Amino acid sequence: MQKVDRNQYIHTVIGVILMFCGWVIPPVEPITEIGMQLVGIFLGLVYLWTTSGMLWPSLLGIAAMIISDYGTMNSVLAASFGNFSVWSAVLMMAIFGLIEQYGVNDYIVRWILTRKIINGRPWMFTFVWIFTPFFLAVLGAGFAAIFMFWALTYKLAEDLGYQKGDTYISLLLFGIVIGVAIASAILPFQPWILQISGIWQSMASASPFTYVQHLVLSLLISLVILASFVLLMRFIFKANVKPLEQITTDYFNASPLPPMNHLQKFLLLSIPLFILALFLSGVLPTNWGITKILSKLGAVGISLIVFVIFCCVRQDGKSIVDMKFLAGNKIAWDLAFLLACVMTISSALTADVTGVKPFLAGILNPIFGGMSPFVLFAVLLAVCIFLTNFANNGVIALLLLSITYITTASMDIPNIGYFVTMLAFASQTAFLIPGSSIYGALLHGNEWLEAKFIYKTTICVVILTYIVFLLGWPLSLMLY
Repeated sequence: MQKVDRNQYIHTVIGVILMFCGWVIPPVEPITEIGMQLVGIFLGLVYLWTTSGMLWPSLLGIAAMIISDYGTMNSVLAASFGNFSVWSAVLMMAIFGLIEQYGVNDYIVRWILTRKIINGRPWMFTFVWIFTPFFLAVLGAGFAAIFMFWALTYKLAEDLGYQKGDTYISLLLFGIVIGVAIASAILPFQPWILQISGIWQSMASASPFTYVQHLVLSLLISLVILASFVLLMRFIFKANVKPLEQITTDYFNASPLPPMNHLQKFLLLSIPLFILALFLSGVLPTNWGITKILSKLGAVGISLIVFVIFCCVRQDGKSIVDMKFLAGNKIAWDLAFLLACVMTISSALTADVTGVKPFLAGILNPIFGGMSPFVLFAVLLAVCIFLTNFANNGVIALLLLSITYITTASMDIPNIGYFVTMLAFASQTAFLIPGSSIYGALLHGNEWLEAKFIYKTTICVVILTYIVFLLGWPLSLMLY
C-alpha cells in the first residue's frame, strides 16, 4: 500500500487558506476589498507554486479570480487563456517540437561538432561542446539537449579515460545546464521570456523592448557568459584537458548520419525563415505593406500561419503534424496554464481598483527612491540572483518584476527593457538547491555531481553572471 503524502496535503491546505484569506481579512489602506482578495490569491499561488507544482495551483488561481469581485468569468478567461503569451508559448512548443520530432536537431548537432576549428584545441572544443546544447535550447529543445549531451559527455569521459568526479567532466556537465538555462531567455518569443515580458506588458501596457533590441543584447550576454565559464574552467578550476589534445572531428564522424531527406531539409530551412519573419517588422520601414502585415500578425499570427503550413505538408499520404503526439509529448501544458494565471494575476494586482500599487510604492519608494537607475538595477539584480537560488525562480521573477515596475514607474529609464531582459536571465541562474529551479533539481539529481561541487560552482557562476550583467549596462544605453 502506498503511503499518504501528509506533507503535501498540509501544503495544499495552507496554500488554499492563503488564497482565500483576502475575503475575511479587513483591507489595509490604501488596498481595497478587491485588492485584498487578489493579494490573498497571489500569496496562495506563490506558496503553492513553490510547494505543489504549477498545474493545479494555476487553475485554482484562475477559478479564485473568477469568484472574486475583480471581474466576470468572461473577462478573467479572456485575460488568461486569451493572452498572447499563452498562445505564443503553445505554438512555439508545437512548432519546434515538430522539428525535433523529425530528427532535424541531430543534424544541427553533428554539423556544429564537426567544425575543424576544434581540432587540437581543447578549450575551443569545450566551448563548442557547451554552445551546442545552448543552441538547441534556443530552438526549443532545452531539456532534450541536456540529457542528450549528458549522455554524450559520459561516453566522452569513457573514451578519453576520465573518471567520475574528475573536475573537467563535472564542469562540462554543469556547463551544459548553464547553456540551456540561459538559452531560454534568448529569443523574445520563447515561453520564459514571453512570461517575463508579458508580465511587464500586462502592468505597463507596453512592451519593454523590440525583438531586435532583446535579441542583440541577450545573444551577446549569453555568449560572453559561456566564454567566461570556459575561462573559469581553465584559470580558476584549472581543469585537466590533456586527454583532449588529440581529439578531432574524426571522433564525431566515426558514425555518420544518413543524408537528410526532403522533409528534414524543408524543416531545417523553415527555422531561419520563421525567425526572420518574426523580426522583420522591427527592422523594415514602417510604411511598407509587408511591415504592416507582419506587425499586425505579431508572433501569434505568424506562428499560426507557420503551423498551418506544417499541417498542410504531407508525407506518406498524411499530414506531418500528429497533434496527439505534439500535445502529449512536446507541449508543456503546466507551463501554458502557469502563463495564463501569471498574466492575469500580474495585471490585476497593479490595477487602480486594487490599491496595491500605491501601497507598495509607499513602502518601496523610501528604500529605492534616491537611487540612480544603474544602482537600482544593480541592487535588484543582486536580490534576484540571491533569492532565485533559494526559492522557485519563476516566483522570484514575478515578485521582482512587480517591484521593479512600481519602483521605476515615476523614473525616466530609457533602457528599461534591459531591466526586464536581465531579470529574466538572472532568475535562470538558479542552481544552488534542488527547489530553486528545474535546472537545480537536474544538477542535484545527477549522480556524477556532488552537492559540495554544485555549491562551489554555483557561487562562482553567480558572481560571474552578475559581473557580465552589470557590464552590459553601457551597451544597453546605446541600443535603447
